[in-house]
Amino acid sequence: MRILAAFETVWADVRFATRSLLKNQGFLVVVILSLALGIAANSTIFSVLDTLLYRPLPYPQPEKLVVIWETEQARPDRTNPPPIAELVDWKKQNHVFEDIALTSFNDTASVSGLGEPRPLRTQYVATEAQDRAQTILISHEFWKRELNSDPQVLGKSFTIEGVVSTIVGVMQPRFAPFYGGRIDLWVPINAASSRYSARIDHWLMPVARIKPGVTLAQAQTEMDVVASRLEQEYPATNKGVGAKVFPLHEDLYRFAGQALYPLFGAVAFVLLIACVNVANLLQFRTETRRKEYALRSSLGAGRRRLIQQLLTESGLLALSGGLLGIALTYAGIKLLVALAGDFPNSTDVGVDGRVLLFTLGVSLLTAILFGLAPAIQASRPDLNVVLREGERKTTTSSGRWICNSRKEASIWNGCREGTWKRLCRACRRFISACWRKPVAFRAWNRPRWSAHCPRGAARNSGRLQYWRTLLRHRRIDRELATARLVPDYSAR
Repeated sequence: MRILAAFETVWADVRFATRSLLKNQGFLVVVILSLALGIAANSTIFSVLDTLLYRPLPYPQPEKLVVIWETEQARPDRTNPPPIAELVDWKKQNHVFEDIALTSFNDTASVSGLGEPRPLRTQYVATEAQDRAQTILISHEFWKRELNSDPQVLGKSFTIEGVVSTIVGVMQPRFAPFYGGRIDLWVPINAASSRYSARIDHWLMPVARIKPGVTLAQAQTEMDVVASRLEQEYPATNKGVGAKVFPLHEDLYRFAGQALYPLFGAVAFVLLIACVNVANLLQFRTETRRKEYALRSSLGAGRRRLIQQLLTESGLLALSGGLLGIALTYAGIKLLVALAGDFPNSTDVGVDGRVLLFTLGVSLLTAILFGLAPAIQASRPDLNVVLREGERKTTTSSGRWICNSRKEASIWNGCREGTWKRLCRACRRFISACWRKPVAFRAWNRPRWSAHCPRGAARNSGRLQYWRTLLRHRRIDRELATARLVPDYSAR
């Protein structure tokens, strides 16, 4: 029964909050748009971070994949691709890798036999191949675009850079290389060919898979030993050259953390600014509903009940902003990918369950951030203040604020419209002459202002009459209820 009663209470709060928010559609649109932009920016950057840094590579046992770079003793922090022929030596001498392969960065190759000769996007991989004939793989997109999804494509041949190439397979859809971009063809390279025996070709990246039970430190020790042997066998090209082993995921996406984490912090700060702006709007709305909260409190509503009602309104605003933010996230991802260009796994960046969960969490967090402070303040209504405001509205004309004071004069203005600041600036301009006896004025909960009457004024009643005449002449008496002389103790 308690659960059912709690559900009915929450549902009643939701309906009441919906009706209340729909009454002020301008406020509703501004708040939802502000939150949606901030949430969409955070969700967009998180989707890229999730794809590049938080997800494992889409390969079996991705934690076992490493990349091996060539280093120099003079500059150990600088890495380069090793010679192509070195792959043969590494395979023979190491005992820690299941296999080692070489792959190129994105390249182009001239293709003929498919209409007019033209360059196609190509990636080279080291394998056993013949110099006059070779087998190739084609991408799924290339198969659909150039070969019209021909089911009999296997065995067909065309020429790549003068070499007859036979299609032996079609890659799965959306398969992308390590460094992003789109590839049409995968072309083999024979690392044992005599054309690479000079060991001066440094343009392929070696990728290896560590054997089960072998750690990264053990693999690095093994490669240090192999590098020392190669230095003795090939002193002309391998003098002072070592090998450095890095996890493949870390090496591919090292740039992402350096660029995306500061950007993620920036958009988080933008969301914080949006929360502050929304909190100010809610604070203003809370002030206009002060009588409502006081009436509910006088009828028996406790602080917890008022806070629950206002947090329900904040939650509705945040969830509405989150839903719109999800729609904007799709556009934000496309815009970010278009601006950044091709990068690893750029085609896999999108909105999935983890991004939706992140967006939901951010929406709830923003609801607490911008809704808690106004809710706490609204849960403490001052009935006396509300009654005084009602009394003032019944005894004065529209737009006039009056505050009576027994000891000192009081000035009450609409501070939200900036009337108090304008009045203070006007007084400072008007009271610029030399005054003799200080006359003090105090507004309710405002600082005291003092001025001096000229010497020609009478002692008491004359000074007061002079001040009233001056204020009436300057049209400031509308903001002044009463004025009287008070001693200036600070001048003694």
